[in-house]
Amino acid sequence: MSSSYVYGVVRAEHPDPEGLLGIADEPVRLVRVGALAAAVSAAPAPLVGRRRELLAHSQVVEELWSTGPILPMRFGTVVPDESALQNDVLADPDGRLDRRLEELRGRAEVTVKVWHNEDTVLREIVLKDRDIAAMQARVRRSGTYSDRIRLGELVAQAVQRRPSRTATGCSASSHRWRSMPAPERWWTAPCSTLRSSSMSRGSRGSSAR
Repeated sequence: MSSSYVYGVVRAEHPDPEGLLGIADEPVRLVRVGALAAAVSAAPAPLVGRRRELLAHSQVVEELWSTGPILPMRFGTVVPDESALQNDVLADPDGRLDRRLEELRGRAEVTVKVWHNEDTVLREIVLKDRDIAAMQARVRRSGTYSDRIRLGELVAQAVQRRPSRTATGCSASSHRWRSMPAPERWWTAPCSTLRSSSMSRGSRGSSAR
């Protein structure tokens, strides 16, 4: 066995990835050892880490995840031979990997990004902060240059305090989201703006939290 690129670890009963191509369009296969299996393909030489290779890695992980839980490997994981694959990747004497795969069953990973509407945020800050409201009124009447600088500083400080409150709100929404039945959960995004990978496409096994 020549060097292999490793995408992740799945259970031995995971369906074979028929027709799935990985990095450098190499076919992906499962190498089974005991209760576990590693998803691998022939390692390219050299492995540069270009965008298309990163995307290929991600797409293989997502495809495997669509038919069962997976523990994804970091991009660029290469083993020199089958012995290293068995001993360094699939060795699981205490069953830790198998238990982790079971914990991930039925879960999905989503990436959440929140964008604030600048005008809305500034309006809310002025309404809720009396000091900023007073300084804004002063600047509009006859504010000096230093007043304008001070107003900008106050607004910047208020904006910097918002992320923690936003994160708290997202966390609370996420807890409610996770408690929903699976079919409803996948189409109800926590927080105001959700940008997710295609890994949120159903109540299938997952590589995530």
